[in-house]
Amino acid sequence: MWEFILGLLSNLASSWMSKLNIPRLFPNSQTKFWDTILRGDFVIVTPASEQEHAIKSQVFDFLGLDVLKTTVINKYYHSKYRQTTCDNVSKEWLQRNLILVAGPIPNTITRHILTQENKSVRYYFNGNDIIDKKKPKKIIHVDLTNLGDPSIDYGIISRFRNPFNREKWVVVASGMYGWGTYVALVSLTRKDILDFIREHAGKDEFQVLVETRVHNRIAEEPTLIRESLHVVTNKKKELEYVQR
Repeated sequence: MWEFILGLLSNLASSWMSKLNIPRLFPNSQTKFWDTILRGDFVIVTPASEQEHAIKSQVFDFLGLDVLKTTVINKYYHSKYRQTTCDNVSKEWLQRNLILVAGPIPNTITRHILTQENKSVRYYFNGNDIIDKKKPKKIIHVDLTNLGDPSIDYGIISRFRNPFNREKWVVVASGMYGWGTYVALVSLTRKDILDFIREHAGKDEFQVLVETRVHNRIAEEPTLIRESLHVVTNKKKELEYVQR
């Protein structure tokens, strides 16, 4: 009997919290960044299968997504969302706000968006390497250790208008390997990083790089490479953050 009553109260509280819209009543660094994307229906698109069989780092993509879900999505938002793989996402779902997990090798939807031809893109992947469109000879490349993992990994955080529906947004957390994707996702929960992005990018499209050291297959805390911030205004004028 008591279990039934507690379950009923829990459902009522969840419904009430959803209608109350806590993120808008009590905004913080996380909800100020995410509210436009996570309010209402959105879709999370993950890789379909492990593509880096030699190092098997895809597990870190999902560990990072778990951090984002626990600290932001499930904590502040009660909207309905779908999670699917890149080989199973429908054309209808691609019309919504999107969160894309992982780089273009394992995630074909990321591959469609992070292309050299996309005018909003400054940083894109060539295999596992990161290319800077403004400095094409400056390639970020990491070597694997004898254990088969990198000693350092990089991630790209991107926010663009959704190319499948320009009224919606897409956030891409992509790494050279799984550790880079992990720290890109973790970065999207951190107050200092989100405050920096909001201060310098506002609500515009942007990209920024993060890095992490890897020890015994464990990623350290993310480091935001502030000088890498690339912002595209509504007028498509490119800006760069100049470190003070």
